[in-house]
Amino acid sequence: MIFIIKYYIAFLLSFFSKNKSNNFILMYHKIPPLNNNIDIFSVSLKSFTKQILFLKGHFNLVDLNEIDLKHNSFSVTFDDGYDDLYYYIFPFIKKYKIKIIIFLNLNNLDKNGYLTFCHLKEMLDSGFVELGCHGNTHLTLKNLDKKMLKQEIDFPKNYLENLFGIKIFFLSFPNGRYDVSSIEHCKDLGFKKIFNSKLKTFDIIDEIFIFPRICVYRYDNIKILYNKVVGKFDFLNINPND
Repeated sequence: MIFIIKYYIAFLLSFFSKNKSNNFILMYHKIPPLNNNIDIFSVSLKSFTKQILFLKGHFNLVDLNEIDLKHNSFSVTFDDGYDDLYYYIFPFIKKYKIKIIIFLNLNNLDKNGYLTFCHLKEMLDSGFVELGCHGNTHLTLKNLDKKMLKQEIDFPKNYLENLFGIKIFFLSFPNGRYDVSSIEHCKDLGFKKIFNSKLKTFDIIDEIFIFPRICVYRYDNIKILYNKVVGKFDFLNINPND
């Protein structure tokens, strides 16, 4: 409820705020073919493709490795690993040569409704998809002891690296929550960048290790999304899990 209130306050105030020229990272979850899902994290395929092509025409679309290197840029990420990424998003990104990253929750792999090993292998081999870590069981990484951090971060990272013969350099925090211990643990494991769920843009002149991401919701039209990516929602520092 707090999030909904903040969201609509930000939407109203956004009409009176100035645009920023910061970079931004989009966070998506489910992309069903039709907009008939009541889940706010489900964005229809039609809306998704319209959003990406619109933003691609106004900003530099780069992969996550380059998001802090070039001004006026954005990247596209997905959390959890739903199988609609393979059936609907994969053909789209191949057609338009768009690179994305999937933050996979290991516990979802090969489960009904989620990506399988074969799906991911084909997507990774295409060169348009990179794999990131999103924990083992989607447990919030805040206030965990060292043993639990290893189970929720080290285990899925090592497992996926060995399974696909890759290196994983990025992690997104499940539920967007973290603390000093989880941040230091990620640094010790050699992650290049880690990501929370704060709805903000960022300036690449700053030294950043923890990056915000702008979550896209089923009711975000082009106007709302544009206001979000030009920084008009930044001041409220919204986390969708609030």
